[in-house]
Amino acid sequence: MGEEIGMTIEQARYIVGVAHQGTIQQAAKDLYVSQSAISQSVKLLEKDLGMQIFYRTRTGCELTSFGKEIYKLCLQIVTNIDAIEAFPLSRTNTKKGRVAVGMANYGLYAYIAQVAAMFHKTFPNVELVINELDYSQMIESIDSGAYDFGIAVTLENTYKELNEKYDCMLLAESYLTVGVSRHGELFNENALTPEQLIQKSWVLSNPSFAQSFWDILKQTNREVLFYSNNITLINSAISRDLAIGVFTDLMPYYNKLLFQDTIVTLPLIVEGRRPCSYFISMVPRNRVMSDTAQALLELWVKYAKFSPLSL
Repeated sequence: MGEEIGMTIEQARYIVGVAHQGTIQQAAKDLYVSQSAISQSVKLLEKDLGMQIFYRTRTGCELTSFGKEIYKLCLQIVTNIDAIEAFPLSRTNTKKGRVAVGMANYGLYAYIAQVAAMFHKTFPNVELVINELDYSQMIESIDSGAYDFGIAVTLENTYKELNEKYDCMLLAESYLTVGVSRHGELFNENALTPEQLIQKSWVLSNPSFAQSFWDILKQTNREVLFYSNNITLINSAISRDLAIGVFTDLMPYYNKLLFQDTIVTLPLIVEGRRPCSYFISMVPRNRVMSDTAQALLELWVKYAKFSPLSL
């Protein structure tokens, strides 16, 4: 019989932490352990498995194809352990009430369901409502108090403005990409600049987002085929080569089935650099959140950066 290979809970947390942060140094800070503890533990597991989990580069660590599969298993382990640790609290938790979240479309449905399930285990008597809204509707709803907090994607040039009005927490950061049809003329490009997009029609989520995007591009036309926050409708237009769209470098993970064999996302380069987008939570500065809403937001923050590779 072959030697059995065991993985400890600590090793699972280390793998999730490094995948989350991209570097052993930052993962060690988050987990309050030494860098050597993580490095040695991961190397030992790789030796036991006979496969490499991370590529080590000058800038950090990147999951191998095998590592992505191990990561998924480790994420399940960590999530389940966290749920077990929270379970005794849920047995005696009698808090009641309602927590509502307004969300501008981002396609994180599997991730949201995971967070909601963990929240329910801790607060079984609290009603949880998560609604997808147009961006302007979401802003109105959280300002009026109809929703406890909002979740949205903002571009780098509007993030500072939002942060002056709301307590914004950065959940994830990613580069902007352009979604094009695999049957279109841009498919074979390695990256795209504003000059290459001048004659193209766009599908965008809303006019506010569009204005911020035009400010970043500076040199392109402003022809919009339609506005929609429905990702299926947007993908349909792009896959048929009727328009191009704005995504992030994380979106193919969130929409694997929709992107398969129909759409490719290409890096956007503006004046020699890649513009960023920010996935954020938004709470009005004059708002005092309930304990249950705060608990939900903390879960959202904790698992947001795990989601791209977990779907």
